[in-house]
Amino acid sequence: KLLSTTSKGHRFSNTALMGQLPLTVAALASKNNNFTVMETLLNRGAEIWWTNEHGDTVFHSLIKYADIYPDKMSHLQASFEYLWRKYSNPETHLEDKQKNGNIAESSSKAEVDENKSKTKPKYLLFWKNKSELTPLQLSAKLGVSQLFDFIVNVQYRVPNIKDGLFDIREYDVTEFDRLIAYKEKLENEKKITVLERLFDPKCTHKEAFQLLNQELIAFILYKKWMAYRRPLRFWMFLHIIFMTLFTTFTSLKAEILFCSQMNQTICDIGDLFVPPLALSIIAIGNNLIFGVFYMVFFILCCKEIKDRCGNGNFRLVYHNLDYVICLFVIAVGALVDIFLISLRIHWDFHLILVLICSWYFMLYFAPFSKNIVSFTHMIKQGVLEDFVPFGCVFIGLLFPFSGVMHILFLGAEEKVDEFFTFENSLFTMFNLGVGLNNIDVLNEARAPWLAYMVFFVFAILSFMHLFNAFIAVMSQTFSDVHVDKHSYLKFNRLRMIELFEDIFLTKGLVQWFSFIDKAIH
Repeated sequence: KLLSTTSKGHRFSNTALMGQLPLTVAALASKNNNFTVMETLLNRGAEIWWTNEHGDTVFHSLIKYADIYPDKMSHLQASFEYLWRKYSNPETHLEDKQKNGNIAESSSKAEVDENKSKTKPKYLLFWKNKSELTPLQLSAKLGVSQLFDFIVNVQYRVPNIKDGLFDIREYDVTEFDRLIAYKEKLENEKKITVLERLFDPKCTHKEAFQLLNQELIAFILYKKWMAYRRPLRFWMFLHIIFMTLFTTFTSLKAEILFCSQMNQTICDIGDLFVPPLALSIIAIGNNLIFGVFYMVFFILCCKEIKDRCGNGNFRLVYHNLDYVICLFVIAVGALVDIFLISLRIHWDFHLILVLICSWYFMLYFAPFSKNIVSFTHMIKQGVLEDFVPFGCVFIGLLFPFSGVMHILFLGAEEKVDEFFTFENSLFTMFNLGVGLNNIDVLNEARAPWLAYMVFFVFAILSFMHLFNAFIAVMSQTFSDVHVDKHSYLKFNRLRMIELFEDIFLTKGLVQWFSFIDKAIH
């Protein structure tokens, strides 16, 4: 009874006691391949398949602890492998694998219920905790690549098939890729796969890169990319056509179609090669085709997002969310513009956002070039991780110094427009810092020497110190991205493929696409 008692309490979080069971604590605290405590507990009746209040087996707990303390990976991996050897009999384990063709599907709910019995359960690494995660899925979500590799090779790999010259390695990849589930109409087509888990925010880029370099995942990604690259190139070509026509017509619409509504003629319609009516037809056709298709794409993507979040995986809502939003903005803008053109209403402020999103969506096709991926990802990462913190600190300096300057110019002998209001003071201080305004305006303050001193301190802190620090951080960011550009290429190709499958893996349609057959592995 004591060996199955759990230790609960918030003080045990992120410590070796987080596993709650004595055997799990011994596994997490083991060092230097010393398994004496675990051996003693196992000989006294502790079982490897016991779970704690979170439904975690000792294997789940080892993965979670490895994510918190990656520097202890060598000790944790040794404990993981030791417990697996104790759990599995090498002779009977190989025989069980040969008897079961599909390993993943062979573990049933009845086997999971054996956790409460005294008999040894089968396929322990397929057990899910209360978060509905197997050890493999948990290791992918947290990016624990070493334990991920071990689980793949001991539980998902079938025996080598020897032909006398080469060894053919086969894996059960039903948990890795939803493509197989859709194509074979399996019941688990809505489950979150290992590849989708790589986009969980808990899995950092560095951790995801390690998993993407894992042999099996790298092969699946390569197979998919070779199958999808032609339809993706065709989509990119069509999107460029849409953007070109949409951008061109947006700039000409006001001049050509609405000249009659203006007091003065600003264009000569007779000089155009294409008459206004033809331009209207082209614009309406272009907007209608892409507006309808992109709206359908958006709806299908939202359906996938809903399915991902349905089981509590709310962190995966950010999965390609920026591109999904772009599809929605482009679709709505294009369809609204059809209505406005038909009624000859000149209102085009919404087109600004549509143009920005349509050109931003071109980043989706960046994985066709490794160098472009490096620059685009550097820009994204620089804005979110570098510029936002810099902007917060800079605003924190700009506001108080602008307020001080505004006070120094209140009650001056002559009205100074640059510092008359607090808003004007903000813009003036920024312009003075970047050299756009003449510094002589400070002579008109009530105490010029104090104004110069305040500006000098502001310039030193913000534009000389803070800006140079920001440039240094941006340089380091670009250097890191450039070093890992091959991994960033794989990661963005996976993003590209996942969004593509969100759209085209649809019941009733999936059987019609030949390129999906080529992607099956």
